[in-house]
Amino acid sequence: ADLQRRGVTVRTEVRVAALARGGVTLADGETVEADHVVLATELTPQFSGEIVLATLVVDVPGLDPAPRGTGLLVAPGAAGIRAKALTHATAKWQWLARKAGPHRHILRLSYNDVPVQGLEEIARTDAQRLLGVPIAAADVTGFARVSWPNRAVAAGSADVPAGTTQVGESAAGTGLAANMAFARRAAAALLAHLSD
Repeated sequence: ADLQRRGVTVRTEVRVAALARGGVTLADGETVEADHVVLATELTPQFSGEIVLATLVVDVPGLDPAPRGTGLLVAPGAAGIRAKALTHATAKWQWLARKAGPHRHILRLSYNDVPVQGLEEIARTDAQRLLGVPIAAADVTGFARVSWPNRAVAAGSADVPAGTTQVGESAAGTGLAANMAFARRAAAALLAHLSD
């Protein structure tokens, strides 16, 4: 609604076939002219393996004090740990802790390329090592695995034409904080350029 108040035409579910200085060509052949284009994806995304989230629901009173706070990142090459990161979700979000109930904790661990079989045990073992609190197999009351392709993040597409501002992971790198900061800087620079 804010964009439309500013005179911007918003079109959804439209495929872009080509990007060029001065606009884009849609998949149906229509050309859309633009003073400037904001590109929020790579021109040719590259994929490498998959990212996996393993979520454990555990009944462990020893986790009540949140021994590692809301979570942690794992140093590359940490001995005996396969996870890249752990989020103690019920320590991070109080509404979730209230919904889960006393002594019940939700732990989310992230992985690159792990086997489908045995992931619950891998996650449980990693969680107890990372948190320093014993978590027995019998303590696990729920488990879920979610995965998606791991997009190899580039440092920006070299073939982006002039008159284009690139944002998103392909320009800013991985992570919400990096992307938000990058997008704010890009927006400020674009506004300054367009107001000249």
